[in-house]
Amino acid sequence: MEESPAPHLLTRRQLVKRGAVGSLLLLVAGGGVSYFWPTSRRGGPSGLSVFDETEASILAAVADVVLAIEPGAPSAESVGVVGRVDALLARSPADVQRELRRLLRLFENGLTGLLTGSGWTSFTAASGEARRRRLMAWEMSRISIFRTGFQAMKRLTAACYYSCPAAWAAIGYPGPPEGLS
Repeated sequence: MEESPAPHLLTRRQLVKRGAVGSLLLLVAGGGVSYFWPTSRRGGPSGLSVFDETEASILAAVADVVLAIEPGAPSAESVGVVGRVDALLARSPADVQRELRRLLRLFENGLTGLLTGSGWTSFTAASGEARRRRLMAWEMSRISIFRTGFQAMKRLTAACYYSCPAAWAAIGYPGPPEGLS
Protein backbone atom coordinates (compact mmCIF):
# COMPACT_ATOMS: atom_id res chain seq x y z
CA MET A 1 0.00 0.00 0.00
CA GLU A 2 1.41 3.34 -1.06
CA GLU A 3 1.38 6.19 1.44
CA SER A 4 0.09 9.54 0.32
CA PRO A 5 2.52 12.42 0.69
CA ALA A 6 2.22 14.55 3.79
CA PRO A 7 0.39 17.84 3.21
CA HIS A 8 2.63 20.83 2.67
CA LEU A 9 2.52 22.99 5.77
CA LEU A 10 3.48 26.63 5.65
CA THR A 11 6.24 27.79 7.90
CA ARG A 12 5.60 30.84 10.02
CA ARG A 13 7.90 32.85 7.76
CA GLN A 14 6.02 31.79 4.59
CA LEU A 15 2.69 32.64 6.17
CA VAL A 16 3.84 36.10 7.23
CA LYS A 17 5.42 36.71 3.82
CA ARG A 18 2.24 35.76 1.94
CA GLY A 19 0.06 37.81 4.26
CA ALA A 20 2.34 40.82 3.91
CA VAL A 21 2.32 40.64 0.10
CA GLY A 22 -1.46 40.40 0.02
CA SER A 23 -1.87 43.27 2.47
CA LEU A 24 0.54 45.44 0.50
CA LEU A 25 -1.31 44.75 -2.75
CA LEU A 26 -4.67 45.59 -1.21
CA LEU A 27 -3.23 48.77 0.27
CA VAL A 28 -1.84 49.88 -3.10
CA ALA A 29 -5.12 49.12 -4.86
CA GLY A 30 -7.10 51.04 -2.28
CA GLY A 31 -4.79 54.02 -2.46
CA GLY A 32 -4.52 56.77 -4.99
CA VAL A 33 -2.73 54.61 -7.56
CA SER A 34 -6.08 53.64 -9.08
CA TYR A 35 -6.55 57.30 -10.04
CA PHE A 36 -4.17 56.82 -12.95
CA TRP A 37 -6.26 53.98 -14.39
CA PRO A 38 -9.87 55.10 -14.22
CA THR A 39 -12.63 52.51 -14.43
CA SER A 40 -14.75 52.42 -17.57
CA ARG A 41 -18.15 52.68 -15.99
CA ARG A 42 -21.34 51.39 -17.43
CA GLY A 43 -24.85 51.80 -16.19
CA GLY A 44 -25.59 49.12 -13.68
CA PRO A 45 -28.36 48.22 -11.30
CA SER A 46 -29.51 50.90 -8.94
CA GLY A 47 -30.10 50.48 -5.24
CA LEU A 48 -26.99 48.45 -4.51
CA SER A 49 -26.15 48.24 -0.83
CA VAL A 50 -22.56 46.94 -0.93
CA PHE A 51 -21.02 48.03 -4.24
CA ASP A 52 -20.59 51.53 -5.55
CA GLU A 53 -20.82 52.31 -9.29
CA THR A 54 -17.11 51.62 -9.86
CA GLU A 55 -17.12 48.23 -8.13
CA ALA A 56 -20.36 47.24 -9.86
CA SER A 57 -18.78 48.06 -13.24
CA ILE A 58 -15.70 45.98 -12.42
CA LEU A 59 -17.78 43.00 -11.30
CA ALA A 60 -20.00 43.25 -14.40
CA ALA A 61 -16.91 43.18 -16.64
CA VAL A 62 -15.54 40.18 -14.71
CA ALA A 63 -18.87 38.34 -15.07
CA ASP A 64 -18.93 38.94 -18.83
CA VAL A 65 -15.56 37.22 -19.23
CA VAL A 66 -15.78 34.52 -16.55
CA LEU A 67 -19.21 33.27 -17.51
CA ALA A 68 -18.47 33.04 -21.28
CA ILE A 69 -22.19 32.84 -21.98
CA GLU A 70 -23.26 30.99 -25.11
CA PRO A 71 -25.10 32.91 -27.84
CA GLY A 72 -28.82 32.85 -27.20
CA ALA A 73 -28.47 32.50 -23.43
CA PRO A 74 -29.45 35.43 -21.22
CA SER A 75 -26.59 37.83 -20.52
CA ALA A 76 -25.11 38.37 -17.09
CA GLU A 77 -26.62 41.84 -17.16
CA SER A 78 -30.14 40.61 -18.04
CA VAL A 79 -29.97 38.05 -15.22
CA GLY A 80 -28.80 40.78 -12.84
CA VAL A 81 -25.61 39.07 -11.67
CA VAL A 82 -24.18 42.23 -10.06
CA GLY A 83 -27.39 42.89 -8.14
CA ARG A 84 -27.61 39.27 -7.05
CA VAL A 85 -23.99 39.27 -5.80
CA ASP A 86 -24.67 42.56 -4.02
CA ALA A 87 -27.78 41.12 -2.31
CA LEU A 88 -25.83 38.04 -1.25
CA LEU A 89 -22.99 40.13 0.16
CA ALA A 90 -25.42 42.44 1.96
CA ARG A 91 -26.11 39.48 4.28
CA SER A 92 -22.38 38.94 4.90
CA PRO A 93 -20.27 40.49 7.66
CA ALA A 94 -18.86 43.97 6.97
CA ASP A 95 -15.27 42.70 6.79
CA VAL A 96 -16.20 40.22 4.02
CA GLN A 97 -17.88 43.03 2.09
CA ARG A 98 -14.86 45.28 2.53
CA GLU A 99 -12.40 42.58 1.39
CA LEU A 100 -14.35 41.83 -1.78
CA ARG A 101 -14.62 45.53 -2.60
CA ARG A 102 -10.85 45.88 -2.14
CA LEU A 103 -10.27 42.78 -4.24
CA LEU A 104 -12.30 44.23 -7.12
CA ARG A 105 -10.32 47.48 -6.99
CA LEU A 106 -7.05 45.55 -6.89
CA PHE A 107 -8.14 43.52 -9.90
CA GLU A 108 -9.13 46.66 -11.80
CA ASN A 109 -5.83 48.40 -11.15
CA GLY A 110 -3.46 48.73 -14.09
CA LEU A 111 -0.50 48.23 -11.76
CA THR A 112 -1.80 44.73 -11.10
CA GLY A 113 -1.85 44.14 -14.83
CA LEU A 114 1.80 45.15 -15.03
CA LEU A 115 2.64 42.86 -12.11
CA THR A 116 0.95 39.88 -13.76
CA GLY A 117 2.20 40.66 -17.27
CA SER A 118 -1.35 41.02 -18.57
CA GLY A 119 -1.34 44.66 -19.65
CA TRP A 120 -1.03 48.07 -18.09
CA THR A 121 -4.60 49.31 -18.52
CA SER A 122 -7.41 48.95 -16.05
CA PHE A 123 -9.42 45.75 -16.46
CA THR A 124 -12.58 47.54 -17.58
CA ALA A 125 -10.71 49.60 -20.19
CA ALA A 126 -8.88 46.58 -21.63
CA SER A 127 -9.88 44.64 -24.74
CA GLY A 128 -11.73 41.34 -24.44
CA GLU A 129 -8.55 39.36 -25.04
CA ALA A 130 -6.60 41.41 -22.48
CA ARG A 131 -9.38 40.79 -19.95
CA ARG A 132 -9.15 37.04 -20.51
CA ARG A 133 -5.36 37.21 -20.08
CA ARG A 134 -5.70 39.12 -16.79
CA LEU A 135 -8.16 36.58 -15.42
CA MET A 136 -5.96 33.70 -16.54
CA ALA A 137 -2.90 35.38 -14.99
CA TRP A 138 -4.77 35.61 -11.68
CA GLU A 139 -5.98 32.02 -11.93
CA MET A 140 -2.45 30.69 -12.48
CA SER A 141 -0.53 33.22 -10.35
CA ARG A 142 2.10 32.27 -7.79
CA ILE A 143 0.63 34.99 -5.55
CA SER A 144 -2.01 33.33 -3.41
CA ILE A 145 -4.23 36.42 -3.08
CA PHE A 146 -4.57 36.52 -6.87
CA ARG A 147 -5.56 32.85 -7.13
CA THR A 148 -7.98 33.13 -4.22
CA GLY A 149 -9.40 36.36 -5.61
CA PHE A 150 -9.95 34.79 -9.02
CA GLN A 151 -11.81 31.86 -7.44
CA ALA A 152 -13.98 34.21 -5.36
CA MET A 153 -14.97 36.31 -8.39
CA LYS A 154 -15.56 33.24 -10.57
CA ARG A 155 -17.62 31.34 -8.02
CA LEU A 156 -19.74 34.31 -6.93
CA THR A 157 -20.64 35.33 -10.48
CA ALA A 158 -21.30 31.75 -11.62
CA ALA A 159 -23.44 30.93 -8.59
CA CYS A 160 -25.51 34.08 -9.00
CA TYR A 161 -25.93 33.52 -12.76
CA TYR A 162 -26.82 29.84 -12.71
CA SER A 163 -29.10 30.09 -9.68
CA CYS A 164 -31.40 32.38 -11.66
CA PRO A 165 -34.36 30.62 -13.33
CA ALA A 166 -33.83 32.74 -16.47
CA ALA A 167 -30.51 30.96 -17.09
CA TRP A 168 -31.78 27.43 -16.56
CA ALA A 169 -33.18 26.85 -20.05
CA ALA A 170 -29.88 27.88 -21.63
CA ILE A 171 -28.08 25.04 -19.84
CA GLY A 172 -30.88 22.49 -20.26
CA TYR A 173 -31.90 22.47 -16.60
CA PRO A 174 -35.65 21.97 -16.29
CA GLY A 175 -35.76 23.41 -12.79
CA PRO A 176 -36.25 21.79 -9.41
CA PRO A 177 -38.68 18.86 -9.11
CA GLU A 178 -42.33 19.66 -8.40
CA GLY A 179 -42.96 20.60 -4.81
CA LEU A 180 -39.39 21.74 -4.11
CA SER A 181 -39.50 25.15 -5.75
